[in-house]
Amino acid sequence: MKTLSFIGSDKNAGKTTAFTYYYHQLYKRKPNRGSICLTSIGINGEAVDSYENKEKPAIRIFSNTLFITAGEHLKELIGLYKVNATFTGPVFSKTYILATALDTFNIILEGPNDKAAILVMKRRLKQLDDKLYCLIDGSIDRQFLGHPDISDGICFALLLTQRKEQQKKASDLLTALLLEKCNSDISTLIESHRNKTTKSLLCSPKGELIYHGEQIPFLDEDLKKTCLETIDDDCVLYLAGSLATGLFNFLAPYGKLRIVLDNYTCYQKISVQKAPGKTFKPDLLVLNSVPLSCLFIRQEASHHWFDIPVNIPVYDLFRDESHEIGI
Repeated sequence: MKTLSFIGSDKNAGKTTAFTYYYHQLYKRKPNRGSICLTSIGINGEAVDSYENKEKPAIRIFSNTLFITAGEHLKELIGLYKVNATFTGPVFSKTYILATALDTFNIILEGPNDKAAILVMKRRLKQLDDKLYCLIDGSIDRQFLGHPDISDGICFALLLTQRKEQQKKASDLLTALLLEKCNSDISTLIESHRNKTTKSLLCSPKGELIYHGEQIPFLDEDLKKTCLETIDDDCVLYLAGSLATGLFNFLAPYGKLRIVLDNYTCYQKISVQKAPGKTFKPDLLVLNSVPLSCLFIRQEASHHWFDIPVNIPVYDLFRDESHEIGI
């Protein structure tokens, strides 16, 4: 089973259009069209965006496709789907339906929006078909999508704009998504010391544990104190919590430090504000890597302000200022 999550750099970056495009292309290529499942984090597929009050692209689903949505969105679709499973409490906050489309229709997708519920959902889908493609219309603020237990790949919708604030935010997000995975020696070292309560680990060059933290890293003053004491050593710092602005700035001078984030969502230097001119000297890596599978761009301006990552498919879905999917 393969799960792809779709996130965007901005509210109007074209995430849902990218999600729909990818699904339509996958549907054309898959011999067994029943091996695709669509769902969403929160609600998607409404005619009008409840946040911006603007028209949104519809989620059009084809016959034999699996989907998961809240039961309340199926009232107008009686006879157009077959129920395969029902997800209810206590894990799920409301009743969700796993169903197969029997015809082609527009649908509002709404799936669970927490990690525990998504994992239960994925186990049920795998029982149904272990070769399934699951596409999740996600959100950048649902950080669990960046964990490899949830996603096998991230599809990123990028708004190319002349607005400096949005450029900064998009650049920060790409930095996080493209962080390099640490080597096996470092990952083995981390696994040997961490447990369920671990929020931070500081290890010596020889692999000895110097500090084990159970507080949120940016609030952990003992962690900062211990880092100061080892500033001249080639240490490894593992963070299972946010590398927020304050901690980022504190660690910026530590040129001999290798910082390993649990996954890319721990990188919390994502902002629309211009960053101060401080050089960040430590190596920055991730323990659990979810690859950037493809990049979808929506152009309001030329893209000279950022370098397109190599070896990653790039799609421009809004050619000629059209809101139609460019196929």
